Amino acid sequence: MKKFFITGTDTGVGKTYITSHLLYAARQTHVAIRAFKPIASGKVNYGEQFISNDIALLYSAGGGQYALDHINRYQFEPAIAPHIAAKLEGRTIDINTIVSHIQSHQQDDELVLIEGIGGWQVPLNDWQMQADLVKQLDCSVLLVVAIKTGCINHALLTLQAIQQQDMAVCGWIANQVQNNTVCLQNIQAIEHWSGVPCLALIPDQENEGQSQASEIFTCNADTLQPFEGLLDKLLQFD
Repeated sequence: MKKFFITGTDTGVGKTYITSHLLYAARQTHVAIRAFKPIASGKVNYGEQFISNDIALLYSAGGGQYALDHINRYQFEPAIAPHIAAKLEGRTIDINTIVSHIQSHQQDDELVLIEGIGGWQVPLNDWQMQADLVKQLDCSVLLVVAIKTGCINHALLTLQAIQQQDMAVCGWIANQVQNNTVCLQNIQAIEHWSGVPCLALIPDQENEGQSQASEIFTCNADTLQPFEGLLDKLLQFD
């Protein structure tokens, strides 16, 4: 079993877009896969219940194969930092609870994807950060970088923080969220200064809506192609 924690340089950089497309690509090639988003904030009306848009999208990309409460353990109504949202609701995020939840639902899966919340340096409570969760989960980190102005700084600082915390980084994904004439130069700079490889370039999907305003997953063959290559690299990662 290969486990990857998917984090980003910030919130809204395309973590769920990446995770949902990897999930869908794996299902198309009959790879046994499971995806989790243990912590989520912000809810939408989904059928007869209110859930996070990210959770709904992962559920849809998985073809409804996994129950909503399997994908997620903690979700909060306001779309704000999770430890603040938890306090407002009189709750506490417990890392051990998340680890037990994931372990109880992962089975004989070939690939497990665990999507983080926000960026990397995110407090989960008053004494633990998201990095503490990743340590307990014992998985490699996959960083999503939104290729836009400022991305070199954001990427290098995030990769530096991950490595300083003795985490294994398998690579990073360049998510072209806007038309950027120096996209390749940005990618080259991040690779040069970090020494961490870019595993995939996800082209600008302006027409498909990278903001994932809809909780229903949609995809076409052209969109799926870079994710098929990324999936192969993750399955080969040692």
